[in-house]
Amino acid sequence: MEALFEDEIIYRRDRRRSISIFADPSLGTSSQLLASLAPKIEAIELPEDYSLEWGGELEDSGVAKASIAASIPNFIGAMVLLTILLFNSLRQPLAITIIFGLIVATVLTMLVLPVAMRLSSECRTIRGERSD
Repeated sequence: MEALFEDEIIYRRDRRRSISIFADPSLGTSSQLLASLAPKIEAIELPEDYSLEWGGELEDSGVAKASIAASIPNFIGAMVLLTILLFNSLRQPLAITIIFGLIVATVLTMLVLPVAMRLSSECRTIRGERSD
């Protein structure tokens, strides 16, 4: 007779038995590791009554984004109401909102465009199509 060690703790998640796999990527980030491994892991055929769920950093990020997205309409509504109350009309806050949107779009374009052009020229340099 041989004695075997068995872990007597049964891990559960949402009151169902679970097996958790942990990873600490030595190169890159956890999202890069997940992107490279997810298709391979999801291709594994599971027996009936088994399921696969992604947790950890991906799950925490999803919860955080959902809670932020849920409160954004309240803040936008409060800002619109506040500007209407400040100017005591609807016309001036509407003009401010339109102009502010155009300013933001222009600034973002001017910030992103040089980076995109630099990346494009670096890609041509790597391929050997240097154009000066």
